[in-house]
Amino acid sequence: MVKVRHYLSLKTSQTIYYTMVYPCLTYCNIIWTSTCPTRPKPFFMIQKKIVRIMTFAKYNEKSRPLFLQLKLLDIYQLNTYLTALFMYSYFHHILPNYFTNYFALNKEIHTCFCLPFGQ
Repeated sequence: MVKVRHYLSLKTSQTIYYTMVYPCLTYCNIIWTSTCPTRPKPFFMIQKKIVRIMTFAKYNEKSRPLFLQLKLLDIYQLNTYLTALFMYSYFHHILPNYFTNYFALNKEIHTCFCLPFGQ
């Protein structure tokens, strides 16, 4: 990216990002990011570096505005999005049958014997 960025438009750089980097960040993201809270950190650092390269930003420039400018999700936002998408698919029975009884809902485990307020 560093060597070819001078010859490519921003749109072409984004296309390269979506074909070479994005699949690596999304593949089994829910699984490998949930194993250890520090697991996404190195990927986030590389992602920030790539975004700075794409936008010709300085190495120490804040990356958040660059992500917003390029309309990209960082790895943490991507994980939240993919987890939400998975749960949506689960609750709407879009996932394969293997996931039918994958989760136990809280209301299935606990019963609430709550008294009305003031009693």
